[in-house]
Amino acid sequence: MGKRTGKDLLQLNLSGSLSFAGAERLDQLIESLQSRLIRLRMEQDIQIEPTAEELEALTQSTDPLIAQVAASLQADVGNDPLARDALRELHFQVQGGVQ
Repeated sequence: MGKRTGKDLLQLNLSGSLSFAGAERLDQLIESLQSRLIRLRMEQDIQIEPTAEELEALTQSTDPLIAQVAASLQADVGNDPLARDALRELHFQVQGGVQ
């Protein structure tokens, strides 16, 4: 986009599945695009699914509180729609909470 910053429109349709880290990276890319475009129109059908490594890092954390909360949330993912969001937020905070 270079010198055209603020002069372009984009319609973006996304679907698929991303890990927690992938979803954070996508959020950063979208934020970057929004700052460089007049308008960004998006349709998203993205499922955010933690990788086995991301879950293990949380549930096997050296901090027993994080490990216990992560294990509890992981057990509730099938029954509570907010559990996956809470796991994602926990992952984000454990990683430093910086976007």
